[in-house]
Amino acid sequence: MEYSIKGTLRSYDLYCFYRYHIKRSVLYGIFQVINLFIVIILLFSLNKLFDNPESYLKSIKINYVFYVFIFCVISYIQPLINYKINFQSNKYIQDEQVITITEEEINIKSKYQNIVIQKEYINKIGYDKKRIYLYTSNYAAEIIPINY
Repeated sequence: MEYSIKGTLRSYDLYCFYRYHIKRSVLYGIFQVINLFIVIILLFSLNKLFDNPESYLKSIKINYVFYVFIFCVISYIQPLINYKINFQSNKYIQDEQVITITEEEINIKSKYQNIVIQKEYINKIGYDKKRIYLYTSNYAAEIIPINY
């Protein structure tokens, strides 16, 4: 059986891939654990707040704001910047693609490139509500939007 899909990726599709990949990566899990650890430290330090409220309140506010800002920059803002740069610089992604799916391979054709992915070379398949991600390595995937 053979399925053929034709369409163009949007920058939002690439953004969704970055979000999907980051949320499932080990690094994201480490950042979540670090954030939880920081919150626990801050909760324990609130006990000191009741002992000496004036001086300690200033330091806890500065520390908390700093750690939350660093966490947000690393895990949320940085991928937003990268996906736009990658999308604008990659002409292959912006071309119209014809994706042919068979039982043995996936063929992705565009104006300038033809990619054939054998099923043995697909490391992992991920998906969300509107996209399928075919990982060919740990960090690279072909994005197939369901709304093509």
